[in-house]
Amino acid sequence: MKLLFAGERKVCDQIFEGFDSLSEQSFAEVTKSSVSMLLSFGEAIARSKRSPEKLFVLLDMYEIMQELHSEVWLLACKIINLVTISLGYWFHKTYEINL
Repeated sequence: MKLLFAGERKVCDQIFEGFDSLSEQSFAEVTKSSVSMLLSFGEAIARSKRSPEKLFVLLDMYEIMQELHSEVWLLACKIINLVTISLGYWFHKTYEINL
């Protein structure tokens, strides 16, 4: 995941050089499903039958999440920021139309 995020970040920055907003939006969109899958892993384990084999998988995943914690947190904040900006833009356009 760390390598994937770094690669995607590099590609987005290269393609949208000079357009930071588009680079951020593109990066968030491209990595959204990976982050979602990563974050839903714990829920999937919690809902499944418990077994000793799954404990090792869960521990491995915990270790990976610890390593990626700051990057995932930063990405989640960027996604939330982009959604907030989009909603603000939508409300602004709606308000202008209704005048």
